[in-house]
Amino acid sequence: MNNTATTKTIKAGDRVKTVYGNYETVLRVNDLQIFTGPNTWYHPTKILTVITTDRKLEIISENETALKAQIYQLHSGGTCLATVINQCAVVLVSAGLSNELASTVIRKWFDEAVCNIT
Repeated sequence: MNNTATTKTIKAGDRVKTVYGNYETVLRVNDLQIFTGPNTWYHPTKILTVITTDRKLEIISENETALKAQIYQLHSGGTCLATVINQCAVVLVSAGLSNELASTVIRKWFDEAVCNIT
């Protein structure tokens, strides 16, 4: 969605990629302002990508098998939970998910992996 973002297509909760390469979560949208913080806003032409909830689910689904295998391998090797989350969440964050969502997904998959091991 390069340079075609409008305030009509972006809503609070969406993740957006700015012209500076940062992924940020939209807090609110006004006429020609997309707010990502209390004093931080962008004009729609400065938003390169919109990551909707549907896209977030696609990113998670696309990476699930490979990351579950990595989680299993790291856990089997004795790696602690925090390190597993950090190493695996990088993939999801680089695809556009927030740190919080990526960590939550990895923690859930870690719990599933531990249950399957024991």
